[in-house]
Amino acid sequence: MGSHQIPPELDLLLQEEHAPWEAIAGDVESGLPPEIHLKTLLAIHPDDILRTLASQGVTKLGEFKIKSSIAFPAFKGSSIITVGSPHRIIDHERIWRQEVSHRAGPEIIKAQQAGGGWNDDILVEAFVINVAEAADPDKDGLLQPLLRRWQLDGNLSVFSIPAVQATIAYKWHAFARKLLLWELSIFLVWLISFYLFTFLFQDEDLTLSLTGLLATPRGAFSVGFEVLALLAMAPFIVLEQGTLAAYGVAGWLSVWNSLDIATYAIQISLSVMHLSRIGLGSSTLSLLLALQCIFLMFRLQYFSRTFKSTRFSFLDAIRDVLVEIKYFFALLLIIMLGFASAFAILFRNDQEVNHFDTLPHAFLKIYSSQSGLDYTEMLSSSVPLPATLLNVAYAFIMGMVLVNLLVGIMSNALNRVTQHEALKLLLHKAQVIDELEATLPRWLEDRYEAEWYPRHIHVLRIDPDRIDRVDLDALWAPQQNTGDAGKSESSGWGNEQHVVARLDEIQAALMQLTAQMQKHQLITGGHSSTANCLNEI
Repeated sequence: MGSHQIPPELDLLLQEEHAPWEAIAGDVESGLPPEIHLKTLLAIHPDDILRTLASQGVTKLGEFKIKSSIAFPAFKGSSIITVGSPHRIIDHERIWRQEVSHRAGPEIIKAQQAGGGWNDDILVEAFVINVAEAADPDKDGLLQPLLRRWQLDGNLSVFSIPAVQATIAYKWHAFARKLLLWELSIFLVWLISFYLFTFLFQDEDLTLSLTGLLATPRGAFSVGFEVLALLAMAPFIVLEQGTLAAYGVAGWLSVWNSLDIATYAIQISLSVMHLSRIGLGSSTLSLLLALQCIFLMFRLQYFSRTFKSTRFSFLDAIRDVLVEIKYFFALLLIIMLGFASAFAILFRNDQEVNHFDTLPHAFLKIYSSQSGLDYTEMLSSSVPLPATLLNVAYAFIMGMVLVNLLVGIMSNALNRVTQHEALKLLLHKAQVIDELEATLPRWLEDRYEAEWYPRHIHVLRIDPDRIDRVDLDALWAPQQNTGDAGKSESSGWGNEQHVVARLDEIQAALMQLTAQMQKHQLITGGHSSTANCLNEI
């Protein structure tokens, strides 16, 4: 695909997790736009894919009201839900009422029918994705080409486009979430089995042969958990092969995949050494065991990235922060190396002080004592005054200035890299979906083709601007006494409702106007003035 970016004005419009759908959605009453076929678009207009998806990706079919006691349980905290259909135009109100009731569950329906409690109406909007076969797997669908594009420029705004959001939401609900939970279960078997093997290996008699080891209860359990860990690891190797085949080495290589390869290699190496009884007492085996304990715990965070309650990824945060502070960090290491060299030179006549007998020892010493060194060693050296002054300078520059500056820079960097967490959540879900689809056998995809890969995706959305909510900032605002309190209270609520309704109408009109202006600028190449655009509209 081309390297063109989304226009800046549209990029700003798409920064929210659920973009303002009204601003970029067509209306079925004004004419149903033609279907978008991704293959045709890739072949004919590869430079306009993102613009087309952003401006023509969804069409609004209509809106209606449903009871809040059914809507909120059905949406489960999300602002959109999706269904698949072979048809682009459906009886959206009837189908969505059935789907919402099904997702809410029979207990919620019975409670709603019984009455009682506060049960107001919620306005929901029905949309259809104009991209035909957007849910198809691998390169035939919408997600894999967009993931490849993201790998090139890292632009997260791609995942703010409503058509992309809806495709991710549909696939996640249809199969990806369930398969990921199964994958997590298998990984936990691997993780627990390895830790149990490590625990049993601690007191193992290293002189026993494999046959002798299996003859003991402890040895039999140790080997059993080791084999179970290998078996649980096997499906992940298959997943890795599928992703590697789909993206190639350049597109596949990442921090997470490098970590995956490390865990596979270590697990196999440990099993070979343990079962063949080679190098059991070596430090290499101990090092591999220690590394695997750490790496497997890091891999567990791969699964947490796709759930809202646990979506913070420690490994991703470290990687992104290090990229942000790499130049300052390099400067810090150079300054520490300079001080280490100075200490090693000053203590060259005091070789009995092992901390400074070599430059590496001196560097490790000052790294572990960033707030300053022991003044007793400075005063007992052959050059007490220069050593003490150097220590004071190091404590001030490193301990009081640079380390605190590093903390501040890292804090700012962490705030920057944790922006757009909702978009990153969508990205992680898209990556999981694509990885699963690259590995699923063809017969399984064919079996669930109608359920997993429908021709059209329909979306139901709760407009957050039309939900009855309390303005907490205005609750304690001073109230003006306008005379008759009873009249004020009776008329104030009606006036407020009227104002809110008018504001909604104005907001919708402004969004439609903005969308028309953006489409006009895209057609004319962005050379027309705002006044000309308004006159033509």
